[in-house]
Amino acid sequence: MRGVLKDAVNLHGNPFTKSKYQVKARRTKLEKHGNEYYNNMPKNRATCMKNHGVPYGLLVGAKSNGKRVSKPQLALYEQTKEQYPDAILEH
Repeated sequence: MRGVLKDAVNLHGNPFTKSKYQVKARRTKLEKHGNEYYNNMPKNRATCMKNHGVPYGLLVGAKSNGKRVSKPQLALYEQTKEQYPDAILEH
């Protein structure tokens, strides 16, 4: 039953939701990088900066709801404050 349910969840065609592809990806990372959970974070940060202007994908959706400062907004503000000491936080 569990396998049938797992295949039913894969309605959007994402091959990485199937365990055989996850196993192959982990094996490849282990062979190439020596760690089956390797992620190239410096390249990831550079890509996010190039495409979105922020170092982390989490900060892409950092938009104000007009009432409260979200954690991603606060993190972005703290990072900006280091470079621009006269920056102010508005919502």
